[in-house]
Amino acid sequence: MQPLDGSVYLYLTVHIFCMQPTQYKISASKVVYRKKFYDIGNVSKTCASKFVDHLESIDVKVLSCYPVFKRRDDKIKLDENHPSTSFRLCVDEKYAEIVERSSSWPDYVQVRNWVFNNNSKSGSTRNADVNVRTCSDVKR
Repeated sequence: MQPLDGSVYLYLTVHIFCMQPTQYKISASKVVYRKKFYDIGNVSKTCASKFVDHLESIDVKVLSCYPVFKRRDDKIKLDENHPSTSFRLCVDEKYAEIVERSSSWPDYVQVRNWVFNNNSKSGSTRNADVNVRTCSDVKR
């Protein structure tokens, strides 16, 4: 069908195919996250569950959260129920912006990238490249 003014219309048919996951013969064995680890410090003494509650209240899904303690020689068993002032936090990389935002934390809470030990043949050393940020230093 042509319009009266003599112009020509082109009609294009687009087909969109979407395979449902049940149509694949294989599937992923688990969800794979791009993990980001943080050392959250200078927090008033609390347990990991309250810390996770705070993060969930700002829409951050926590993959893991463990209190950090100084190394001890005594045989006290410390677990995530013991209160601490520092935590190792693991989140999906998509939540990194929220975790690193100063408005997500009370003043003076420190947010750093977690530094893993480098276990080389010459002994255990620490990586000196640490990104330290105190939330009160960043303008809101």
